Amino acid sequence: MKNKKGKIPGYVRPVLWSYRIDDLDLTEDKGEIITNVLNYGDWNMVRWLFKTYGAPGIKNIILHPQRGRWSKKVLNFWLTFFDVSVEDNLWRKAVIGVRPQHLRPQHLTK
Repeated sequence: MKNKKGKIPGYVRPVLWSYRIDDLDLTEDKGEIITNVLNYGDWNMVRWLFKTYGAPGIKNIILHPQRGRWSKKVLNFWLTFFDVSVEDNLWRKAVIGVRPQHLRPQHLTK
């Protein structure tokens, strides 16, 4: 399903500020759309997300989080919400600002 004008509601657009909304495809770009709405959206936007993608589609994005795109608190919330977990290495890569253990300065690893 190709997304043409009008598929993403106006109230969702503010959390997709770095994208050209009219070029987003609801299927091909679902990872970006879901990630941004879950990270920055309000409950009204999240309800739209569940109507659009369903719980299994959203859960799949949570289980395969995009690198460097997630707030620590938000990713932890949605992992808890879906009662799932991801490998520690995958979690560290997904969360903004978390450096892998081997890249941390020595004084931060003790």
